[in-house]
Amino acid sequence: MKNQLIIVALSCLMLNCNRQSQKKDTVMTTEKFDVESFNKRKEKDPTYGGIITLEDGTVKKQSGPGIKGGAFEQITPPLPIFYKINKGYHKSTNILEAKGKIIGDLSIDTWQYFDEQGRLVKETDENVKFGKHHYNDALKFLEKEGWINLKTGEGRERFSLGYENNVWYITILSQPWNGNVETYYEVSANTMETLKKEVTQRGKE
Repeated sequence: MKNQLIIVALSCLMLNCNRQSQKKDTVMTTEKFDVESFNKRKEKDPTYGGIITLEDGTVKKQSGPGIKGGAFEQITPPLPIFYKINKGYHKSTNILEAKGKIIGDLSIDTWQYFDEQGRLVKETDENVKFGKHHYNDALKFLEKEGWINLKTGEGRERFSLGYENNVWYITILSQPWNGNVETYYEVSANTMETLKKEVTQRGKE
């Protein structure tokens, strides 16, 4: 009888531990896109209703769910931070679907993906694609070239960034402030030397 009680107690303990382990391993999110609030702001101000500016300077740009997909939000932190945070939401439940950081349209750091009930289903480390290199190397190159200032955040909207096969692909966007001139670089990630540089003016060959 004593042995049976011990077996029952151990079985209950193991079952409880398994439940706790499963509970611990299941990461959930309750974050949802507030469609009602978004629609009210857009109705009141169709042009700027999708933009929220916080007291610290953080800017949230939102687009509501559409025919083909769910809502989307891009968060631009206050200066001097260079990354932005992208969030996509499930169309069916408005629950957070994906969340991660970008710099110049390039995905960086850890991205998380959730199912329609809010369960974490995948995490990816976007920095793996850089190998031994780091996106900060590209930012330092841009600062050296005079395009950005890492201390103040100046110029963080000026460029797009790409990476493949140990090469950084950098484009200084054509905008009115620079006379509609676009500057394109290919930079070796191994040496950070410029492999190619092209300067073109929009609307001209």
